Amino acid sequence: MNEPGRWMRRSGCVGVLLATLGLYGCGLDSAREGAPTGDIFRHAHVLGSASPSAKGWTPMDYWQAYNVVHDSSDAQRFRGTKTAVIVAYHNSHLQNDLNTFCKKFSIKAPTLTIINQAGNVTNAEWALEGSADVAMVVTANPWTTLYVIEAKSDSRNDLLTAIETAVNLGAEVITMSFGVDEFSEEGAYAHLFLNASVTWVAASGDSSTPSFPATLPDVIAVGGTTLSSVAPFTETTWTNAGAGISLYQVKPSFQKIAPVLELNATTFRSLPDVAFNADPFFGMQVYSSIYGGWVVVGGTSIAAPFFAGVVSMANASRKRLQKPLFTSVANSPLSLQKSLYALLPTSGGPTILHDVVQGSSGDERYLAGPGYDIATGLGSLNVSELIDYLDSR
Repeated sequence: MNEPGRWMRRSGCVGVLLATLGLYGCGLDSAREGAPTGDIFRHAHVLGSASPSAKGWTPMDYWQAYNVVHDSSDAQRFRGTKTAVIVAYHNSHLQNDLNTFCKKFSIKAPTLTIINQAGNVTNAEWALEGSADVAMVVTANPWTTLYVIEAKSDSRNDLLTAIETAVNLGAEVITMSFGVDEFSEEGAYAHLFLNASVTWVAASGDSSTPSFPATLPDVIAVGGTTLSSVAPFTETTWTNAGAGISLYQVKPSFQKIAPVLELNATTFRSLPDVAFNADPFFGMQVYSSIYGGWVVVGGTSIAAPFFAGVVSMANASRKRLQKPLFTSVANSPLSLQKSLYALLPTSGGPTILHDVVQGSSGDERYLAGPGYDIATGLGSLNVSELIDYLDSR
């Protein structure tokens, strides 16, 4: 990357181009200020730069940083899975934006299956979210069958309807780059994420504190790091990434192990579970027609769909071996979290895990350090070695 994107700020919060739109962690727009707690979900992307000459990381940079190996045999090994991206509102440019992204980086663009539940209702920020989400899934796995469910709005009920649609379509991985501050009634929705045929992936948030649904034990919470250099590989914490201890969700069994217990003495879940680059200053190049072309985007909504693509690769590889697929349901024998956390005490862990040991989350109580930490969870991952490891489970 020759030049990082420029991170714009507004009113003390991470800024966007359209001042009238609410951003994750910066409050809601004026039309929604009276909405009940937990009713309006907010996207988790952060615009780094909207300059036509914006420079940011590329898919090839991600492949090098996280050891994503795409060779001639991978088209067969990693196809045959269904991945769903959940967004709000309709983006009529989505397929063309993805085609432009893929053409620049010599990736074969998949044909999206778009389920439009919003009609002609559009929203610029959510359109950018969708373009970024599909670009990041494809960066990891261009061979997965990719669904995009466009919810009628960003309300809780409409997004949950979109999630239900993805389940009915048979999606094996569902990525959610949105969330809301925790609320006392959130447990009433936990049962919606107990489908053991699905791995649920959610962005942990961009406001330093964790958000729902990433707080749920049956959802893999993906936090954020700062990838400031690919060669040499340099990764530290991103302080705005959602991290902390849930107010309401009980600590799951996969976190009841010594390295985690030492850091989280409570009886509640801590997050994130894993983390990837999310710092908008070192963001990803994304093409968005509604923003006039190439932009640099960060936020945990960049990290979450990338990890969802990685999970779809692992699922496809296991299908090829005629092995059952993983799920994020915590109490399942095939819980992906159990396999991920099992890396901590094993000799193979250090090569699979990119342990982030510098920096802290927005809450300075949570420092990065060796092994698991609440700032970045297990850290980021060596993708090729992770898939081989998961094949053996």
